[in-house]
Amino acid sequence: MVHSQRRALREKDGDRGRWGLGKIVYPAASRVRSFFAYTVRRSDRVRLLIGRSVLAVHNIGEESHDSEGYFGRFDDSEHAYFATPETDEATLDRFASDFALTRLNDEPGLSLVIPWPEGDITMDALIRSLVEHWFWVILEDRLVVRAALAATGEEVILSCDTVEDVIRQRVGETTLEGQQLLRKLRFGREAQLFDPRRTISLSMCPTGSAPKWDVAEERFGSPEAVDETRQAFQDGQMLGFDVPVRVRRSSGVTDETASFEVYLQRTNTGAQAVETFLRDGLTISGQHFLREPGVLAIVKAGDNSLGNLLGDAENPAHTRWERGGKHFKGRYEHGPSILTYVQRSASNLCSLLSRRPEGVDKDLLQHLFSVPESGQIKATGPKPKPGPIVPPIVPPVKPPNYFVECGKIHGGFHLRPHPKAVKPPAAIQLRAAYEVVRGNPFRLHHPADFDFTKRASKK
Repeated sequence: MVHSQRRALREKDGDRGRWGLGKIVYPAASRVRSFFAYTVRRSDRVRLLIGRSVLAVHNIGEESHDSEGYFGRFDDSEHAYFATPETDEATLDRFASDFALTRLNDEPGLSLVIPWPEGDITMDALIRSLVEHWFWVILEDRLVVRAALAATGEEVILSCDTVEDVIRQRVGETTLEGQQLLRKLRFGREAQLFDPRRTISLSMCPTGSAPKWDVAEERFGSPEAVDETRQAFQDGQMLGFDVPVRVRRSSGVTDETASFEVYLQRTNTGAQAVETFLRDGLTISGQHFLREPGVLAIVKAGDNSLGNLLGDAENPAHTRWERGGKHFKGRYEHGPSILTYVQRSASNLCSLLSRRPEGVDKDLLQHLFSVPESGQIKATGPKPKPGPIVPPIVPPVKPPNYFVECGKIHGGFHLRPHPKAVKPPAAIQLRAAYEVVRGNPFRLHHPADFDFTKRASKK
């Protein structure tokens, strides 16, 4: 049994999904496809309990049963199968005791009980996932999670004060994953404490045009502002940017002005870049565009029209912003350009600020080359006479070795000895995959596509 407790967030915090898959996550995590939700309301401290099972449509004997079943009260005479939460104190006390809940009767929040969790849902995997996706709201002290395994009595509390210690103990600060998570947590803390008076407000892109980063210098207002910001970045200072953008639905008549934040810092560690995208506190974990070593970046969109656009562009797993989703495609003017503008913001700002100022740097290679100063004695004497021009000797080109040739046949291809081959090759290494629209075809190959290790039967 996995038991988690969550501190209640504001109402809007529950409106992050777009695909309706959240309601199946908890039953899918259970081997009996069931879970219970035990909550204490903040407003009146009333305790409530309800449960749900999601199975296939099934028969017991000759009686057919629906796929969903609920635990609760069925007091509505007109709707016999409509469940409402259980409020009986004795039932709630027994449930809390049977499942070893530690939430006090007057402690508001939600406890989720998942009986018989799937084998890959371990405590360490749960901790990694929680920190990866919710570190920002945990650091803001808006989310506290208590995860417990009833079978072993193991319990871990993830909060603003404990999250870094938990990562050190559970993941390890010497592992690459642990180092990346700790760097992200520390940078997140610094971003939340960043003085807003130091924020650099960039200018809006021209009205009616798609936002682009190819003229990023113009967003700073003056060349002096660019030079000053570039120097601060190269000195390792943390920078905060407020980036405005216009959002307009295809069916709308007015533009909505929104903005997103970018936090950027260059370090001298040489470690892999850490880039984090946040939409209303939720980490969009499957995107990485920043490549410069040692750079830390957070791109954060809030609860505004831009946040709605980004939410519509998310895939069902909330790991990427995509242009072809049914909730996004064709719904916004310049929608794909806005996505690119947000996704490439840290990468383009880093490229701009890493660039040296324009002009000739006369001292760039002075440690490698030297020019004699005026007054120094120059070598004297007659110049050597040029000798005859000797053409360079070009070695003969070795003829290529021919071994095999590849030809196209109906439904595939064949390999056979090359007509010019003089001997068979020592070995042949063959890689093949179906062409795909996107991604690496060799990585996407599945044995069900074709398997060369199985000898085809001759007809």
